Amino acid sequence: ARSGTIIMATICPPAQFETAAATLAREGIVVGQRAAIPTLMQFAYFDASGPMAGLFIEVISPLADDWLARMFPDPAIARIVTG
Repeated sequence: ARSGTIIMATICPPAQFETAAATLAREGIVVGQRAAIPTLMQFAYFDASGPMAGLFIEVISPLADDWLARMFPDPAIARIVTG
């Protein structure tokens, strides 16, 4: 049984999204789920529980300059994603 799961969010430009996925895969960290919201953002959750127990890495790639405001109109909620 796991004591907890941590999700670490990373934001990168679209040009670096596939590079991030390939880099993580080389380290044994594979995509658990991947999706996109057309014209807004794409994202993937990488399961790092093999090398780092309980860790998932979320890679977010904005597809629009105003993606954060459109996804999370409340700035307090948006800060949860961006830190």
